[in-house]
Amino acid sequence: MLLTSVFISCSGDDDGAPASGNIIGVWKYHRMGGIMNGEEFLLPYQSECSSETDRVEFAHNNLAKTYYHEEDCSLDYAEGTWELSDNILSTLIDGYAETAEVLLLTDTTLKVKSYDMNEVIITELKRL
Repeated sequence: MLLTSVFISCSGDDDGAPASGNIIGVWKYHRMGGIMNGEEFLLPYQSECSSETDRVEFAHNNLAKTYYHEEDCSLDYAEGTWELSDNILSTLIDGYAETAEVLLLTDTTLKVKSYDMNEVIITELKRL
């Protein structure tokens, strides 16, 4: 739920030091995509509710919070835990465990790669 329904290097823009920033903070979904014909592609993220911002928060105490908005703009809020180790971001939110590879982490951008039924999902988030 965190980054695939929301969150993971196959990309040429990986500078070899993906986790150079601090993940603590609030991140909004910016672009999502995958790999097609061996090339990464990213499309603008589109929330179900255009007047609200879908986001994820990683807190100092390893608390993770997700904020998704349904088509009627109602909030779907969930929380759980997160851990970042050796560029692997692991989350457990509402009983759903997910692991993602951090491709890029700077002061402004978090880019991760995960898998959904053997399909590569790339998610790019921007710090709020």
